[in-house]
Amino acid sequence: MKYMTDEFARLGLKVESFPYALPRDWRPQSWNASYTTSNGNKIDLVTAFPVSGTKGTGATGLTAEAIWVGIGAEADFLGRDVKGKAVIIYSTFVPGGRSHSASDRAGLFNANARAQELGAAMVINVMAVPGNGQFQPEGGLRKIPQITISQDEGFALRDRLGAGEKVTVTLHLNVPELTNVETAWTMATLPGASDEQIVVMTHTDGYFQAATDNNSGMAGTLELARHYAAIPQAQRPRSMVFIQFPDHHHGEVARGRKDVGIDATYNWSKVALKLTMEHPSETLLYMYNSNLTATNQLSSSRWNAFGSPEFERMAFEQLRDFGVSVYGVEDGPKNGNYAPSFHIINHVVYHTSLDTPELVPAEGMSRSIRAFASIIDHVNKMTMAQLRGPHFPPKDERGTILGAIGEQSSGDQSVTLVPK
Repeated sequence: MKYMTDEFARLGLKVESFPYALPRDWRPQSWNASYTTSNGNKIDLVTAFPVSGTKGTGATGLTAEAIWVGIGAEADFLGRDVKGKAVIIYSTFVPGGRSHSASDRAGLFNANARAQELGAAMVINVMAVPGNGQFQPEGGLRKIPQITISQDEGFALRDRLGAGEKVTVTLHLNVPELTNVETAWTMATLPGASDEQIVVMTHTDGYFQAATDNNSGMAGTLELARHYAAIPQAQRPRSMVFIQFPDHHHGEVARGRKDVGIDATYNWSKVALKLTMEHPSETLLYMYNSNLTATNQLSSSRWNAFGSPEFERMAFEQLRDFGVSVYGVEDGPKNGNYAPSFHIINHVVYHTSLDTPELVPAEGMSRSIRAFASIIDHVNKMTMAQLRGPHFPPKDERGTILGAIGEQSSGDQSVTLVPK
């Protein structure tokens, strides 16, 4: 956060800080996991990593007999007594590590929740990526401890069980209760020729090296700030506001809470465009048998635009013309119902120790940030009415803006675009 705000200040932007407190935070202090075989061998699980929000074990730790249930579909549990066991589930990316196949978030097998409901003592997700990476998929079980381990370590454990060995797993996970954690979100303003705004949002927290998520988004944000700060104010039709959040992986209280968040307090009527900067580019990887192989290509990004059909089409065409490969249209971008918005997001290598600078391609970053700048330039040639369209923002029958705090976006404004 300080690196960002120092650079904004160096560029001449006005930097403001808005303190607030996280009501609670999940932040483990220590953990270790191992298993013991029937012949007395103890093997440390060096890639073990607790899943955000999960329950700790207490000071004495937890020991349970291991049982392998494959991908954890309902059929995999038939005839299996998992009560009091360390349930081991093989989980694949769909498409990324946060939405892995065993999680409720993916909605595929709900294997983790099923194991908890059937009385498991703990859940161990073997993440289906070759090698010995560590993974933090978020959304941990709240009633029992849940950890991830690498595929290499998971397969070694599976093979021992397959050979008929009895295996017991021991886990120690210390998660103290943290409340009222002081932090702040920041805003840096680059004045333009009018009080209408281009808003760029970036989160500054991440797991492991966090090269993609979200150092790449931060780098792209600074590049946009440097580019537009070098243009005379009279030639910037709208002011630019760069907002940084520290709590993206902690529930984004700064966005959602009415007393400190910007959702309900920001003057969105002046915002011509809102861009979320997350994971602008990533190297395309393939899982080839027991190897994870990098390619010389760029990964495609999920994308979304929300506003008038004219705005959405323009955003898509700029991404296409600058060589940014996108797929699908997900539900609306953050604050999309408050102002015309778009974003892209790479969703494979993140929340993992594999998220290193080597997998953030310079060519891909260049394409994405140039496309974003072109979209901003096009937006600055459009009126607010052109950007928003006649039905923006979408409202329910009571006149409440859909997507506001406590509401869910209908997504009706969003259009699916495909290449010509």
